[in-house]
Amino acid sequence: MLTAVNEARCTWGELWFDKIIVAAPGTTAICIAQALREEWADTEKLIVICQNRVKKLPAPAEADEILLAEKDSKKIEQLLQQADNTLILGSSSESSVLLREGKRFWCCNIAYPVQDEVLLAAAPFAGIRGAGHMLQRLWNLKIKTQLPY
Repeated sequence: MLTAVNEARCTWGELWFDKIIVAAPGTTAICIAQALREEWADTEKLIVICQNRVKKLPAPAEADEILLAEKDSKKIEQLLQQADNTLILGSSSESSVLLREGKRFWCCNIAYPVQDEVLLAAAPFAGIRGAGHMLQRLWNLKIKTQLPY
């Protein structure tokens, strides 16, 4: 995996997104945010939206802001309306807001509902296989943005 990522870096540059929003069930959102900041990608701002409360996990120091869907819904709506050049790791609910607002964004579905792609095979987010799966999706998003077609 390291060899493939280094080759991608040499060809396409660093895996950088201006802003990343992770929106998923609490544990998933926090763990993916931590992996993003520590291992997968670089960003100026990382925002985590937890769809439910997290009881035993500490809030990741890697996140610039952590919002709770049930408590911060107005702030989340405003955040999504203002997002531009943003990577969304979430569901079709978040990406549909950015579509309506005409924003430039990239989406990687990690939570339900998913209405803008077909997911037939189980793809893990955890462990070596999960890391490989997520890195593959993130790099493919970056590569597609740089292709001329």
